[in-house]
Amino acid sequence: MSELVARDLLFLHGELARYLRQPRGVADPAALRLALQAPGGVPGGDLFEQAAALAQAIVHARPFLAANLAVAAAAAAFFLRPYGLALELPAAEMTALRSLLAGADRKALTDWLRSHTGAAPPEDAVR
Repeated sequence: MSELVARDLLFLHGELARYLRQPRGVADPAALRLALQAPGGVPGGDLFEQAAALAQAIVHARPFLAANLAVAAAAAAFFLRPYGLALELPAAEMTALRSLLAGADRKALTDWLRSHTGAAPPEDAVR
């Protein structure tokens, strides 16, 4: 299993905070460590359940000074990518995703991620 590490989330946060013009930085290092453990806390869970657990852990723990919702969505996508999966996020779906991330219904978020994920383009096509 490919695991996210703190460096991955710090990178995502830094890029998103810069893009969104939000403050950068970690507000709670312990919350960051706990969020990274969330996918492993879904015994027998599939990749989508693990990605949903990670995203919800980031939102509810609020490890960063700002942009926690954006980092949560990006982290779910980043988590799925090594498995050849790409999250498809049309602008019209942002409100629904935001509500699911902020809510407590992990199954609904898992179902949303599953229905909005497809095969990732080959690495050569990305470059």
